[in-house]
Amino acid sequence: MIMRTWNAVATEPGSRAFARHFTARVLPRLRELDGFLGAFLLDREGGDVVGLTVLTLWESLEALAAHTGTDPDVAVIDPEVMTSLLDFDSEVTVLRVAAMCDPSTAPVPAAGEDRVVAGPPRHRAADCVLRPRDAVLEGLAGR
Repeated sequence: MIMRTWNAVATEPGSRAFARHFTARVLPRLRELDGFLGAFLLDREGGDVVGLTVLTLWESLEALAAHTGTDPDVAVIDPEVMTSLLDFDSEVTVLRVAAMCDPSTAPVPAAGEDRVVAGPPRHRAADCVLRPRDAVLEGLAGR
C-alpha cells in the first residue's frame, strides 16, 4: 500500500473553498480509479493561515500512476483551485505503508459537522493492532 502526502497553506476562506473543491471534484475522480483506497483532507489552523494536508492511499505505485502519470512525485493540482491557496507544494511525498491501524473504525463527524463533537470512539487503542502491509491489503480487498 502506498500513501501520498501533499501540503498547502490557505486563508480560512481559501481553505473552505479548497475543501469544497476536494469533496465535490477531486474525490469523485479518484473514486473512479482502480487501486484508489481512500483519502483524507486534514487542516491545521495557525494564526492567519490554515495548513492543509492531503493524504491519499493506493494499492500500489502502478495504481498511483493512473492518477499522477509517469512521475508520482509531482503534485496534481487543478488550476481552478490554485487561486484559493496562498502556497502549495509542487512535489508530494510518496511513502510505502509498512503497518497501519484501520481508520474505518474511528469516529467520524456527524452530517453537517466539521469535527467529531461527541460520542465514544468505536475502537480502543488496545483493539488497534498494527498490521503488516500484506494483511492490510488483504483486509481492504475483502471490503
